[in-house]
Amino acid sequence: MKKIMLTIGLCVPAMLFAQDQAFSLKIKVDKIPAAARVYISYTVNGTHILDSVNVKNGQFEFKGKLSEPVQAKLLLDHQGAGQENVGANPDMTSLFLEKGIITMQSPDSLKHAEIKGSPINKEHKRYEQFLDAPKLQMSKVNEEYELATEDTKKDPAFMKGLELRFRKAFEDRKVLQKEFVKTNPNSYFSLIALEESAGKKLDVAEAETLYNSLSAPLRDSRLGKEFAARILAAKQ
Repeated sequence: MKKIMLTIGLCVPAMLFAQDQAFSLKIKVDKIPAAARVYISYTVNGTHILDSVNVKNGQFEFKGKLSEPVQAKLLLDHQGAGQENVGANPDMTSLFLEKGIITMQSPDSLKHAEIKGSPINKEHKRYEQFLDAPKLQMSKVNEEYELATEDTKKDPAFMKGLELRFRKAFEDRKVLQKEFVKTNPNSYFSLIALEESAGKKLDVAEAETLYNSLSAPLRDSRLGKEFAARILAAKQ
């Protein structure tokens, strides 16, 4: 039996820039070895980008252009051994890239870095905190499964209990996501919450009501238009 985990994908809705906008990500980690290197990966307009930089004057910097915010993954290779040789517990984190200057600073690692100068990362943190309670319950279920013996995992009653608790937490998460949409009509993550909570089979009336409660810029974004198309298709 595989671990009871539902991977919830996260993509951020497009901000309608007039044209591609420049971003700069500046990372400072104190007491970093001279050989250290940071790797970054993200996707822009369907193209996967993998880049890396060496430390320079105690800092790493990435620059580029975006037509919309994107989520990026970062890996810090402290010893410069190559990303394939960073060990079983690599120093990794993720954040959203957006136009402007974003800074990250930490005394020792990417995992403990503080992000500044980025409204969308601040909003993402607020959104995740809003969903903390059910997320914690799902984590507890997965932890119990990992700690259980193989014999215990073969017990149908045990597995059914975990599944019911996980599904309950997941449904609670959907309720909170819908509440977030209703109370945050201007948040980028309201579109994310709407898309995730709607699931594959739309409740058309509910989906349309929530969608119409969003601000015009969100409805006019790429993801907003895609969700409107889903509603229209479900009506036919």
